[in-house]
Amino acid sequence: MEDLTQLREKLDIIDEAMANLFEQRMEVIENVRIYKKQNNLPILDSNRENSMLEKNSKYIRDPELIPYYEEFLKAVTGVSKEYMKTKK
Repeated sequence: MEDLTQLREKLDIIDEAMANLFEQRMEVIENVRIYKKQNNLPILDSNRENSMLEKNSKYIRDPELIPYYEEFLKAVTGVSKEYMKTKK
């Protein structure tokens, strides 16, 4: 078994990767915001959010983790919506 220092180092690597992916996601969100503004579309699209949750939850192999992953995705989309609102 790995010791705590090794486990934390692994978490640091994962967190760095997640930070990079977050920035990439937010760049795309900015483009979505611009598109929606130019086309007079609402920020909230519940149908899209629901289908995204359903589709992405299928990537999780451990069924026990699915509700936690869905909460994670809801938090990410919530942050994205807040970001879009502040950029108007």
